[in-house]
Amino acid sequence: MKLAELLQDLPSPILKIKGTTHRKITRILSSFSYDFDEQGSFPKDNNILFVHLGPLLEQHILDYQNHHVNVLVVDRDVEMPSDVTVIRVMNTFETLGLLAGRLFDHPSRHLTLVGVTGTNGKTTTTHLIENILKAAGKKTALFGTLQYRLGASPTADAASDPHHLTTPLPEVFNKMLVEARQKGISHVVMEVSSQSLREHRLKGCNFDVAVFTNLSREHQDYHLDMHDYTESKLRLFTEILPASNKSKRTAVLNLSDAKVKLLSKRLDTKRIDVLGFAKASSKNPLQKVEAGAVKISEDGIRATVKTPKGVVQVNSPLLGSFNFQNILAAISATLALDIPIGVIERGIKKTTRIPGRLERIPNDLGIKTYFDWAHTEQAFAETLKTLKQWKGKGKLRVLFGCEDNMDAEKRKRLAFQAGKFGNALYISLENLIPEEAAFVKKQMEMGLKKTRASRLYFSDPMQALKRCLKDCKKGDTAVAIGWEVEHVAKAKKWLRDFRK
Repeated sequence: MKLAELLQDLPSPILKIKGTTHRKITRILSSFSYDFDEQGSFPKDNNILFVHLGPLLEQHILDYQNHHVNVLVVDRDVEMPSDVTVIRVMNTFETLGLLAGRLFDHPSRHLTLVGVTGTNGKTTTTHLIENILKAAGKKTALFGTLQYRLGASPTADAASDPHHLTTPLPEVFNKMLVEARQKGISHVVMEVSSQSLREHRLKGCNFDVAVFTNLSREHQDYHLDMHDYTESKLRLFTEILPASNKSKRTAVLNLSDAKVKLLSKRLDTKRIDVLGFAKASSKNPLQKVEAGAVKISEDGIRATVKTPKGVVQVNSPLLGSFNFQNILAAISATLALDIPIGVIERGIKKTTRIPGRLERIPNDLGIKTYFDWAHTEQAFAETLKTLKQWKGKGKLRVLFGCEDNMDAEKRKRLAFQAGKFGNALYISLENLIPEEAAFVKKQMEMGLKKTRASRLYFSDPMQALKRCLKDCKKGDTAVAIGWEVEHVAKAKKWLRDFRK
């Protein structure tokens, strides 16, 4: 596609163009997706449009001059050689999403696209939706925290890629949607992170269904404050979904969440259908999916769910009341896609496990061992509360870690929840120099001061796990919570071979 055609009538304002627009463009890259130090220069005759993202433009000018960038999109004036086309725009993040969609001929227009956002439950809800769609005979793609997958083939995963993003960058996502269509995929289910919404990664994408799971304090190391975090989440419903070209667009909302009132007031209900869900009977006037009789135990979830299209009988091996909420979200999303109730029931039943989501690991030690990726205060509390209810007379032993980039308030809050529900804590202070470790430990102790749990600190998660298992008595429960994917994979293998 010619650059002039790519830029024509672009909704995001173009302030200035310096240089020719007659170049052919076959690829788009950004400063978030390409590292010249690692990946080297472009060929001199490349057809690449490069978008600079973020505030550090001046620091990268020499890179762009020395590595054969021919077309550069920026948000301020820069000096480049005369043979380089420089395009100045108001917002490079927004422009990147629009250009990527246009270059790849708007692939989301031809796919059924479901996005799930919220603080907790995105991964489980997307897996449930995908399995229901598979039960309906649909060929699916999945994008999320654990991996990207087109059909049955993973194309990227968090365990092998330290730079894996929950929601892909626009130039990556649109290209993968083209590949999805080529593979005969009809339905795409994805997790939508607050970071991606703040960075306009999904600008120009055409959604059929957008799901809101819940909202609580999180990502304060990235967002300016909770207001910024909230506004970023709501953007999926107030900006992206209304702009979709789909004839039917549905917002699926958790009626039990406090933020749903704010979101409901800002929805354009003339253009968007709204379907709510709730774990208990709700007086909300919105059309809704709500629970009837519910039984949640260590064996799974059994429930009757009332919907506008009939009753769904839930028979799920997933664990915990929070997973019942995820099931309600998945039921609502797939009802919005006109999936029959019987198919929804089969898809839920076939979802036997979500990797790292209250995942029970068999062992020969006479104890219960679980892994859970929960990394927010609310998820910590819900997971640990559930396990405390199931532990019987034994002790609940909790392993968790403190990332070096975690904000101080979050460390205190997670420590408090661990101490509130756990009897013994095994805390790993990973990748920290002694001075940092001492400071982080002090923050943790501030969160733990009102609890009675015993605690030990380690520099390595595997050391913490080894000590925990040595301390365990028959009937105890051990849970590693908030661990990174690579630690969980290593620990599973180690646990199977462990002997006291």
